[in-house]
Amino acid sequence: MVNMFANNFNIINACILLLFMLLNFTAMTGCAEQTVDFDFQNIKCDDNICRVYGTITEDLTITSDKVWLLRGTVFIGTTDNPITLTIEPGSLIKADSSMHSVLVVPVRSKIIAIGSRNQPIVFTSDKPAGERKPGDWGGIVINGLASQNYCMLENPLPLTCSAFGEGLTMGYGGNDNHDNSGVLRYVRIEFAGQYINPFADLNGLTLYAVGDQTEIDYLQIHKSGDDGVELFGGTVNLKHIFITGANDDSLDWTDGWSGKGQFIILQQYAGLSDNGIEGNNVYQREQTAPVSHPTLSNLTIIGTNSEEYSDFGMLIRSGSKGNVYSSIVTGFNLACLNIDDEITFAQAEKDPLNLSFSASILHCKTNFAINDQLDDPFIVYEDQFNIEDFFRNGQNNLTIDPEIIDPFNTQKPDFKLKLNSPAISGAIIPDDDFFEVVDFIGAYDINSDWIEGWTTNTPN
Repeated sequence: MVNMFANNFNIINACILLLFMLLNFTAMTGCAEQTVDFDFQNIKCDDNICRVYGTITEDLTITSDKVWLLRGTVFIGTTDNPITLTIEPGSLIKADSSMHSVLVVPVRSKIIAIGSRNQPIVFTSDKPAGERKPGDWGGIVINGLASQNYCMLENPLPLTCSAFGEGLTMGYGGNDNHDNSGVLRYVRIEFAGQYINPFADLNGLTLYAVGDQTEIDYLQIHKSGDDGVELFGGTVNLKHIFITGANDDSLDWTDGWSGKGQFIILQQYAGLSDNGIEGNNVYQREQTAPVSHPTLSNLTIIGTNSEEYSDFGMLIRSGSKGNVYSSIVTGFNLACLNIDDEITFAQAEKDPLNLSFSASILHCKTNFAINDQLDDPFIVYEDQFNIEDFFRNGQNNLTIDPEIIDPFNTQKPDFKLKLNSPAISGAIIPDDDFFEVVDFIGAYDINSDWIEGWTTNTPN
């Protein structure tokens, strides 16, 4: 039944895409007389504002001396005509909130958005300050050619699997795990995560099968209407990620993501916040390869410390694997840690390399989920899995107050460790060149300042 539904959904999505393309072409044709020749089709500049429509067909540089406005779905090239979008430091890109505005980077195209601490690149809503809200626009979608396990169409190339993204955001997936979709560095994405239809919600940043030659470092997703960052397969790595006030999960993976991540802060706000991390493979196809298996170190995951919001700090389910090192979870309502589904249990018990926690600290009113907190309380598992025993059997794990200075402050948070914090030392770092060797647990030590100067905490 699930596979039949998925097939019908994909057919419906493809039909909607065809209709969308026809309407989009009509709209572009109707606007042709208004378009100013900026050496690019579908860009109109008046004074200090450049409006961008439809599909950009040539390499484009967004400059910091103008405000750029995305109107509707903007494609950076096509699969047959890939291009490069370069964005200067300090650039401001707004999205028209009256339309389903989203920036899509198709496979083989690239986005080179390199800001700096003093001149971050900002993507935000076109509404005035004070009126902006989560879900004003659709965020950024990047499609890559790396592996994933949710296939709609079989590519004739061997070992290649392609699928179609939510919200009419084109196809993705292949067999090039070293695919390069560009760079996001010192970039802020605000008030994105738009609801499209009952089958599709866009996130702050959506990464479809993005490869590990893509660089994502110093990225903030602020007040997304859905997930902060969601990864559908791929091998892309993440470093220095700050996700604040996501209405759903802060970090969500599925469909075979096997990348790496270090120095990640997930801070929830009171509202519709769900889980800090939701890690999946494929629902009801839990053993489908490649299986999700990220390696993560130095996370600080902060709930709302409220009985109304923030479900689980980390929810690992649907057969996902993963190895978590030197991380902190605190302030979640239902539990700091939940591991769900029989396949996930079996993998964890079979081999600690499949799923593990090392040198990590949990501090919630309830640290470990119990049976009635599982996603489906009507399922009776033949062999009950003891999450607490599993966590405590990991190397150097603790359930203790991590002593962070001011983690629940959403206006002026301070994630530095107190001088008496048990997280100041004792870290275990994966043996891999991607990871910086540090001694502290969590994303910040007593002196860290990597979120300073380029991030925001503005409520609207």
